[in-house]
Order: sequence, then C-alpha cells, then structure tokens
Amino acid sequence: MVALTMYIDDSGTSPKNEVAVAAGWIAPIQEWKKFERDWERAKRVKGDEFSCFHMAEFAFGKKESEFENWSYEKKKRVLTRLSNIIKQRASKGFCLCVKKKDYDDLVPQELRAARGQDHYTWVVRNVLGLIRKWRVANKLRMPVEYIFDWIEPREVRRKEIENAFAMAESEPNALELYGVHKPTQLSMSAMR
Repeated sequence: MVALTMYIDDSGTSPKNEVAVAAGWIAPIQEWKKFERDWERAKRVKGDEFSCFHMAEFAFGKKESEFENWSYEKKKRVLTRLSNIIKQRASKGFCLCVKKKDYDDLVPQELRAARGQDHYTWVVRNVLGLIRKWRVANKLRMPVEYIFDWIEPREVRRKEIENAFAMAESEPNALELYGVHKPTQLSMSAMR
C-alpha cells in the first residue's frame, strides 16, 4: 500500500536550456486529493481564471498563452493563492539543479557511465539522495509512489531514471531509505 506520493517535474531538459532541474513535492495520498480539489477551485476564482498552470508561461506571459496580458498584481495574487495550497498540502519539497556546462566540463566519463549521461538524470539521482536524508531524519517507513512528467519509453533519460530506481531497490533497506520496494511504484505520466 502506497502512503506517500512524490510528483517530480523537469525543467531545462531541452538542449537549448543552460540548467537542468528536477523539482517536486511529496505528500500523503489524501493530501494530494485535497490539493487537487483546492487547485481546481483556485483555477476558477472569478477574474483570475486559468485552465492549465505552466510556470514559464505564467512568469513571462508568453504570447498566445492564457497569461499573456496578466498584470503583475494579478500574477502575484494568483501565485500567492497557489503557493498557499502547496504549503498547506505538501509535506516536503525537493529541488536540485545543475548547470549543464559545469556538468559537461567537470564530471568525468567514468562517473557518467555509472551515474547517468543525462544532466536531468543526475539531478533526479541527487533528489533521491535528498529524499533519503529526509526519510532517515524523520524515521519514515511508508512506501512512496514516484510520478514523473511524461518521458518517452525509449529516451535515455527514462532508462537512466529507471536504472537509478533499480539501484535504490537493490539496497538492503530500500523501503526505509527511499520508500521503494520491488516492484517500484514509478509512473511516467502527464502531470498537467
């Protein structure tokens, strides 16, 4: 039985981006249900309606996005409302990023072969390390379902992430350390 769910999203996985980011929130399943209810309600606040929240579109008011002509005050009001939902419902947030150029310049090929070629894979592995520290410090024992934004089955990143979880599963105290057990509850689904 899964007691916690961790949603992990990526940013910067496009080759054009200078930084790769893995960020996410973990919470009990019942809190995610309340989160979804609260978020849906926040999307329908009169005068502040939106259909789908994408931070880049929201922050920069991308042309042809629903946030294109939003004022600073409106964005601040909506972001405060959404941030409060996250603060109320999530147990813990995790985020890590790496400058791709630094990774490319500093990480030797032997280490990449063992830990992952992709920048995003590296940050996901390290987010797993942060989760491990948090779980140990708080003596958490319940299983975790990990949900990622969609990654195509044949992509190198996906295979490397699946390998990272397989390695975590093989540790003697995998359930205690990462909340994983065979088979790992790992989903690659659209989180929109």
